[in-house]
Parts: sequence; C-alpha cells; structure tokens
Amino acid sequence: MLCGFFAAIGVGYNAHVNTIFTFISKKGYRKRLQLVKTIYICAHILKTLNLKNMKKVIFTLAIAAFGLAAGAQDKASNKTFKPSVGLEVGLPIGDLGDAASLVIGGSLQGEYMAAETVGLTLNAGYLNISGKNGAGSTGMIPVLAGAKFYFAEKFFGHAQAGLSFSTETGGGSAFTYAPGFGYQASENFDLTLKYQASTKNSFTSAFIGLRAAYNF
Repeated sequence: MLCGFFAAIGVGYNAHVNTIFTFISKKGYRKRLQLVKTIYICAHILKTLNLKNMKKVIFTLAIAAFGLAAGAQDKASNKTFKPSVGLEVGLPIGDLGDAASLVIGGSLQGEYMAAETVGLTLNAGYLNISGKNGAGSTGMIPVLAGAKFYFAEKFFGHAQAGLSFSTETGGGSAFTYAPGFGYQASENFDLTLKYQASTKNSFTSAFIGLRAAYNF
C-alpha cells in the first residue's frame, strides 16, 4: 500500500527509499510512518509551486487528501497520528481588508502527538482572496508548522508559523504566522478560530479565519 501511495502522488520512489521504508515497517515503527507520509505530501506540494496552472496544485492537494485517508486505516492501532482535511473561510482585516472581501480555501494537516497534551502539526493548503468591487482574486499557498496544546477535554490552542507562496508570477513568498483557539466537537470534527497574517516589505495581509476540519 505504501508503494502505491507514493506512486499516486507522484513523489520519486526509488530503490533506496523503498529499502528505508521496508526497514522501518519491519521494525514496527508504524506510528512514525504516518508522519513521514505527511512530510512527503507537503514536499510534493512545494514542488508544484512553480506551476502556472493552479488546477495542478489543487489536483495534487486532492490526491494527497486521498493518500491521508487511505493511510488513516491504521488509526485503530495508531492513535498518535491525526490527518485532517479542512475548509477555511476568512474575513480580511487591516491593509488586506481595504482591498479584499473574502478569503476561502482548504488545507491538509497532519498532527503527531508528541505528548499526551501536545501535538506537532504540518499544514499546507490553498487560499483564494477575492478582491473588492470586481477587482478579481489572487491565490496564496501557506505551508505552516506548529504545535497544538490541549488544555481541557475539548479545547486547544494552536500556534503555527511558516511561509505563504503567492500564485501570481513573481509574487514570491511571505513570512506567515497563525495563532488560534479550537474546539473539538467530536472525535472526527473540530473547529479552529484563528488570526493569520503574512508580512512582506512592511506590508501585512491578515484575516480572521475559521477552519472546519474532518479528522480521519
């Protein structure tokens, strides 16, 4: 299944990598395999950033989501890894609020439980920013790493930081940070309210957003 997974998302899977993963599997480190899968997924997403056709990026995210879902079949024996797919909606504020009316998109996230109340996360997605008064829209691909802190039975704090890549030609990247507060409504569904901001050349693009996620 693992070999087919990497073939599906188009990541190079040579004999050397195959040997490493076979060794890990034989050693029984199944809990680590899911985290490694997520890293490979995000690495492949980064490889697509130089593509002009954003449909290819979205297709890659969709295939990656399928891979996470397929890998989640080990969850019964592996409670330390939590893959999720989320819908993200945001209200632009500050400088961005003057030019845009809505932020909407989706993201993939992998969470590895490093301790009973601490999870390490890796998140990649696509956000569409709609301009005001028919000004058109632009795209952003945030890639963020972070940590979740569970301080009550159903509540958690989530802090993330990383880079956001513009889909515009020559748009480059910007440092991005996203502190948030979440509520786990059920075993498979959670909500995160967050403030996300990207800073470049003293200009800050920020929004107040909500991520509604399904956890596999």
